[in-house]
Amino acid sequence: MRIDHVHGYEPASMGARSFRCAALISAAILSACPASRPEVVFFTATPSQIDPGQSVQLAWDSKNAASCGLEPGQGTFAPRGATLVSPAVTTAYTLNCDGALAFATVDVRVAAAVTIDSFTASTAMTTPDSPVTLTWSTTGATACALSPGGTVDVNGTQSVQPAQTTTYTLTCGAQTASVTVTVVPAATIDAPTDVVITARDGALSVAWQQTSGSANLYFAEAAGITQSNIETLAGGIVHRRVTSPFVVTGLVNGRTYYLRLSAVSGTLESTLTAEQSGVPVGIQGGNDPLFAAQWHLAAGALEGVNVAATWAADVKGQGVYAAIVDDGMDVNHEDLRPNVAAGLSHDYTSQHADEYMWHGTCVSGLLGARDLNNLGVRGVAPRVSMMVFALLDDLTSQNEYDAMTRQKSIVGVSNNSWGDAYDQTGQLTFADTEWLRGVKEGATTGRNGLGTVYFWASGNGADPAGLYVDDSNYDSQANSRYVMAVGGIGKDGVRPAYAEGGANVLIVAPTEGDDYVGTTTTDVTGTDGYNSGREQGELANLDYSQTMSGTSGSTPVAAGVGALILQVRPQLSYRDVRRVLAHSARKADANNMGWANNGAGLHVNHEYGFGVVDADAAVALARTITPVGPELTVSGTAAPALAIPDNNATGISSDIAISNSNINRIEVIEVEVTIPHARTADLEIVLSRGGNAGASSTLHTAHRCERDRGQEVCSDIDAYVFTTVRNLDEPADGTWRLTVRDRRSSNTGTLANWALRIYGN
Repeated sequence: MRIDHVHGYEPASMGARSFRCAALISAAILSACPASRPEVVFFTATPSQIDPGQSVQLAWDSKNAASCGLEPGQGTFAPRGATLVSPAVTTAYTLNCDGALAFATVDVRVAAAVTIDSFTASTAMTTPDSPVTLTWSTTGATACALSPGGTVDVNGTQSVQPAQTTTYTLTCGAQTASVTVTVVPAATIDAPTDVVITARDGALSVAWQQTSGSANLYFAEAAGITQSNIETLAGGIVHRRVTSPFVVTGLVNGRTYYLRLSAVSGTLESTLTAEQSGVPVGIQGGNDPLFAAQWHLAAGALEGVNVAATWAADVKGQGVYAAIVDDGMDVNHEDLRPNVAAGLSHDYTSQHADEYMWHGTCVSGLLGARDLNNLGVRGVAPRVSMMVFALLDDLTSQNEYDAMTRQKSIVGVSNNSWGDAYDQTGQLTFADTEWLRGVKEGATTGRNGLGTVYFWASGNGADPAGLYVDDSNYDSQANSRYVMAVGGIGKDGVRPAYAEGGANVLIVAPTEGDDYVGTTTTDVTGTDGYNSGREQGELANLDYSQTMSGTSGSTPVAAGVGALILQVRPQLSYRDVRRVLAHSARKADANNMGWANNGAGLHVNHEYGFGVVDADAAVALARTITPVGPELTVSGTAAPALAIPDNNATGISSDIAISNSNINRIEVIEVEVTIPHARTADLEIVLSRGGNAGASSTLHTAHRCERDRGQEVCSDIDAYVFTTVRNLDEPADGTWRLTVRDRRSSNTGTLANWALRIYGN
């Protein structure tokens, strides 16, 4: 502020006026003298230089004035005061206080126009608390502010970490710009569940469930594993992108190892599972001289039964009774006699000679040969109590019923490495009605209502030549809902070509594979068995054989595991044992394209069922599994009478809707089908869930049937009952679809009717 000049009264004849006044004063006429003249004490503008739109305070003081006025301006002001003005351009203000004038000039800068040229975020979408860079540039701005944030440079960047969706506003003078950063929850995947560690000789097998992808296994010799410290821990290592089950080898028996798992999919990795530990346990070598040849039990077998930890805990089948339903047993065999229960066996012919009990003797050794006795081999359950029902040389209806129910109050497991159906015929075989009555009675009333657990060979008719291919579902004994159908897997880790698969197969167990490596077991004493001393590649000790094969050999291995399960949890029903075996089985032949996850997350395959039986995992699960409740049943029927188009890959479909069943966990499904057709072997029959989740079940495949006098003769499909266990633990409600396709030309037929029966809890 500057005051250019202050003017008082400057009359032209000042001297004369003074004279007159003096004369008046001297005349004592004081009232005639003029009052003291007004004057401006100060007049200021603060600040004196502004940007457009800003305000200035004009302040003043005067003497001897009654009022003041501003130009430019309106109104009258007190002789002392202040006011705000906001000039748009440089302006000179004049203060007039009763004629006394003062001047003040306010300069308004002509600033460059303020613009925000850009205001961006490095990403428009992020996850909570992830860094985002804000970048901006301006022209003509002298100061800027970021909200939220505070004062910032007129050009620059700033890193922010929004926890939620946030709009950032940049203000520079009168200009503003905004950018919004959207915060979305971080993409996650679920950590693995149901982690089971199984001790092996010098190794730990780790199995788990996960919805997709693979897993990282964090493994160390010290506790306290995290993703960041794993490499600093003793023995710390990450086995990356592995699938269940995974075996960590090269470990020291008796040493404790620790592990955690995370699921990985693409770039995502889940949180870690709770830390668990395991201790490798060596199988007692003892003094069983042929134990080393039992690859299906020993360490290093690709698909061994895994029984080391179970035996180490002294779980060997004590207190459990096993019935061997077969052609007989050499009950005086040195390695079987200690485990044969006195007075409980039965011979239906009453005249068995040694040469007629080869099969049953081999089967018995795989299940329950005695251990640690300086002799031969050992069974999966080497302290089980065995009895033999020598049925196969006198297969009458009444005898079949009797063999299924004899000693039912105490029989825990019943091994059945046989069947009424002939292999390699391609025919559907109906079970004997008395057998059906007996197996139902044993399963529902045996063992004080908990049920005998029947293990049944899936069959050897898969026929590697591909001529008369059998499926285990073509055998009404192997596909009964009261039995556990057992397939086979070789030492090479692959299903033998002969071993029948099917939707009814629950598990597989070790047996001779396509590499022709059989399992080692007991044989009839002396020269009357499979090992007569004349066979190449056989053992020198004629009381034992190393050539046991077929699903006849795999079934007693699984039955032995069943005995171990019942020892640790005798309160489990046969239905519980089914679930234990399925949930604890290991996936085999992982590259096989037939693997699928059912609606309950269980891996399942028509060739392998739910996988390879695993004794240690099964026994561990048996200790904790919640038993099933009362069995519930729901059913539906359909009579579509649909013509099946010949040689057509689409086929026809019929639906049955199930609702309000109260079945939350399926156990077994029966599908009863009637299809009049000139050649039923042309047909493919599939049960699926319609649009719902779940593994579909191929019940019947196109194949060839045996020939009679040059003509191919195939079974009628007339009220035949197929079964599937592939939907285990899924809920029953939903739309179930039966699809029938004719895969070869020249014959036609009709889907007359079908029925669906679902059993579960």
